[in-house]
Amino acid sequence: MAKMPHSKVPAQERLYRALFEHASDAIIIFEPKREVILEANRQALQLYGFKRAEFIGRSLLTISAQPAKGRRCVRETLRRGRMPMFESIQRRKDGTPLVLSITAAVVDYNGRRAILSINRDITQWRRAEEALRASEQQLRAAREASLDAIYVLESVRNRRGRITDFRYVDVNRPAAALVSMRPKAMLGRTLLEIFPGARPSGFLEKFRQVAETGRPLLEEFEVNVPGIRGTWLHQQVVPLAGGILITTRDITATKRVQAELKALPRRIIEAQETERRRVARELHDSVSQLLASAR
Repeated sequence: MAKMPHSKVPAQERLYRALFEHASDAIIIFEPKREVILEANRQALQLYGFKRAEFIGRSLLTISAQPAKGRRCVRETLRRGRMPMFESIQRRKDGTPLVLSITAAVVDYNGRRAILSINRDITQWRRAEEALRASEQQLRAAREASLDAIYVLESVRNRRGRITDFRYVDVNRPAAALVSMRPKAMLGRTLLEIFPGARPSGFLEKFRQVAETGRPLLEEFEVNVPGIRGTWLHQQVVPLAGGILITTRDITATKRVQAELKALPRRIIEAQETERRRVARELHDSVSQLLASAR
């Protein structure tokens, strides 16, 4: 945008200039053949790290990390007149990559055909997304590596908003193995479809209380249900947004050891009593033999 004395610049053009300079996004005007920058606002200079004299006249191809994609987008913009939002990776003066969300349109610049590009920096958003994906992958790996059964269930509500059931939305392998099912066979099905006894046994009501009150549930219980491996289970139920998470562990072996330890004192006493009777019997027999021989 060629500058004129302030008094000779029309009010509308001054308004456009103010909007151009104070926009929160980087705005660049460039000629499409060699992508040479003709004009840029302050935000563009700050984003790319160039001084104005360094930036104006530079080709965008020198700072693009995806020049082939950039040329395709330029051709498409010229063909259509405008290019809706697309992403591109460019570089700052120091080489730091920039992930940009770009909207472009063909404009007339001082009597020549040019492209106006509005570039929004979304680098931090993309980094956050990548970090979230990595975190989700780590969580999934940890979940699958867990020896505990993990179930994620969403609440199923009636028209009045009352929870009437829960639907399985995620389970790990130990969870499916515990109930002798495959993970895919559980997903999408409800608690009552898989375990109709959850209502009369009170488990449905316990889970509903956790979901509605937000108070976790921790319990151990004995089971005798066909298909469930283990006769004793330790269960923790915590609320999630829109449902509950259940962590279950088979503690049958632990309960067996506890029962054996509990019975140990009694067995020791019984063994001692048996040994005492044996010793008394042997002493009695020895004394009887001695008395018989003395006669």
